[in-house]
Amino acid sequence: MIRVPIAGCYIGDGQPCFIIAEAGSNHNGNFEQAKRLIDIAAEAGAHIGVGHLMRCLALAQAWRAKGGCAVFLSHCESDALVQRIKVPGIGYIPLDKPHPAPTDLRQTLNCLREHHADWLVLDGYHFDPDYQQVVQSAGVLV
Repeated sequence: MIRVPIAGCYIGDGQPCFIIAEAGSNHNGNFEQAKRLIDIAAEAGAHIGVGHLMRCLALAQAWRAKGGCAVFLSHCESDALVQRIKVPGIGYIPLDKPHPAPTDLRQTLNCLREHHADWLVLDGYHFDPDYQQVVQSAGVLV
C-alpha cells in the first residue's frame, strides 16, 4: 500500500480523493471569477465502465462544496448512476447519443452556450484532440 503525506493528510491507496486546483492567470487570480460554471461530460455504460463518471462526480462534488456550480452532460445508460449524480444536487442533462455521434458534440456545444460555461471537464478516451479543439474554439476551456 502506497501512501504519501501532503498538506496535512495522506494521498494514495485507500485514501479519499485529493484534488489540487488553482485559479490561473486567465482568471487574474480571482477565485470568485474562476468558480463560475463547470460543465462535466462523462460517458458511462456497460461498454465503458463507471470509472470516468465516478471521477467526474468526485470532482463535481468537491467543486460544489467550494461554491461552484456543476452540470453533468452524459449519455448514461444506467438509471442508478443517473440517480447517483442527481442526489448531491448536481445538474444532469442527458445526451441523446454518446460521442462520436455527431449529435453529441452539437448537443454539448448548445448546453455550454446555454449555461455560459467557462470550463468543460472531459473524462473518456474517446474525446480526441479534434473534439477538444471544437470545444476550445467555442471559447470554453477544456
